[in-house]
Amino acid sequence: MRVVATDWDAFLADELESRSEAGLLRSLRPFRRERGWVVADDGRRLLNLSSNDYLGLACHPAVAEAAARAARRGSGATASRLIASHSATVRR
Repeated sequence: MRVVATDWDAFLADELESRSEAGLLRSLRPFRRERGWVVADDGRRLLNLSSNDYLGLACHPAVAEAAARAARRGSGATASRLIASHSATVRR
């Protein structure tokens, strides 16, 4: 049972149903991730070039440690220096 409030809702519901019946709806496919590689459900190893992490560096220990050091020094967005001045804090 579907509830239809307007002609537009009815149009969208009909379009969605017809696309579903035609097999035209997209769905998410789960992949197992191994650094920059992904492994498809059929066992193939694929290089994911559409990711921001195609080199697999997001999990690299040196990158993680550098990010942790940077976070310990302080992070966060602040207002423009013209509005809120600037910090004289010495960063190591």
